[in-house]
Amino acid sequence: MSPIAAMYAMAAPPGTLVLWLGFRGVIPNSDSLEFFFTTAAGRSQHRANGQQRFRLDRALLDEDVELGTYTFTGLPAGSYKVELRFPGQTIALETRVRSSFAGSNVGAGEGSAQPGLAQKWCLAMSSCFWFENANRSKLNRAVAVLAKREPVLMMLLGDQVYTDLPLFKNYEPNYAFLYRALYQWHYLGNFFGRLGHDDGKDLQPLLRLAPFVCVADDHEYWNNAPHEQWYLPTTSDVAGRDAWMSAGQALYGAFQLGKPELTTNDLVRVIDCSPLSVCIADFRSLRTKGFELAPEAAWLAIEAWASQTIANNQLPIFVTGQSLLRDQGNKDDFEMTMHAVDYRRLIRIFQRFQLPLLFVSGDVHFGSVAGVGEIKGSIRCIEVLCSPTARIPWPFGEPVPDPADGIAVAQATNGTWRALKQFQTEKNVPALVRREQLGLLSFKRQSGRIEAHMEYLNLDNPEQIAHRVFLYSVLDQWR
Repeated sequence: MSPIAAMYAMAAPPGTLVLWLGFRGVIPNSDSLEFFFTTAAGRSQHRANGQQRFRLDRALLDEDVELGTYTFTGLPAGSYKVELRFPGQTIALETRVRSSFAGSNVGAGEGSAQPGLAQKWCLAMSSCFWFENANRSKLNRAVAVLAKREPVLMMLLGDQVYTDLPLFKNYEPNYAFLYRALYQWHYLGNFFGRLGHDDGKDLQPLLRLAPFVCVADDHEYWNNAPHEQWYLPTTSDVAGRDAWMSAGQALYGAFQLGKPELTTNDLVRVIDCSPLSVCIADFRSLRTKGFELAPEAAWLAIEAWASQTIANNQLPIFVTGQSLLRDQGNKDDFEMTMHAVDYRRLIRIFQRFQLPLLFVSGDVHFGSVAGVGEIKGSIRCIEVLCSPTARIPWPFGEPVPDPADGIAVAQATNGTWRALKQFQTEKNVPALVRREQLGLLSFKRQSGRIEAHMEYLNLDNPEQIAHRVFLYSVLDQWR
């Protein structure tokens, strides 16, 4: 029997390629893996500088599954075709290795003062992917459009899996059952591909678009995790919630992070894309019922990122799984603002930045852009939301975007923020709510400044940008 294999590129430092590899069935030995890279300079064989391989629990899955990461350093920037050969098979991936300055070197040399300095670059985004409603044809068309822009990153903003669907399902409240169920029904198909009638209903086009980075939100576990949910009987007691949370953490860490286990150190990750500095903060996986978003170690890491970003005079981007500017939600779905102490702490961190901060999230099943600023008049934070990519059936009525409510909460909890700009990606909000979308944060150097825009692709007509919203323009200090 030949192995079933999958390969993607993960977010990595400049000059570095990190490959996510998964094998099912027969697991090849490390010595039998041969990597070939084809670039503009030709084709050559490479050996990984580092690797981390780990097996999933066979006793729970009844099959052999190995995941891992393979790291290659010291590579020149540019486009790569990666071929992996192992006994009986060859699989391939097209990806990019980025330079020390953000971007893909698109337009390099067009008036730049520094050789190889990117003139424009972008970050792709997606969230909320329910595989049952995924349309591979639409997704492939949208990904083809985005691929022409050569995004630096593919940011998966939460709810890459919906482990709590179908609704009202009563899982056995034990770890072994939940681990097996979540793997077989959600992670296996999304990362290795689905066969049969579900063929093509998976995350693979997004994972292949650009080096990917993931952050968790509640549906990596269940709606409003870690709190009990009335329509999910398994969450009605502590044993069921603990078993589900542990199984979700194990599989999220293995598949979405490429780690043998999820630790506190994995909650905050920083990607240096100078002049951008991207902080990925997981405020879900270790959230508590006491309304703590993350343990103290994660907060210290966020504060360290802020200090370093300010010292380096970089443009900050903060990515997490929930909106900053939504109201407090309800007993079935707590928003970030309900976590009052940690919310105020986050606002205080954001207030330290002098350059505008982009807050990026998904979750809400609509796309929107809203700006928040200080009383003195400068915009200090712009929230960008992009959701969903493949929407779930919505049994309780459509969500309604209303950034004004959230901004009022920001005023009440902090006292110094007010709305300077509010705008949706489309005037007809109900129509927007129903549209599946992907997004691009795009940056361009022009006339001594760097301009940032948010661009939305409507999956019903992805061949053209549906909405393009100006975010900010700052003096280009990085030439």
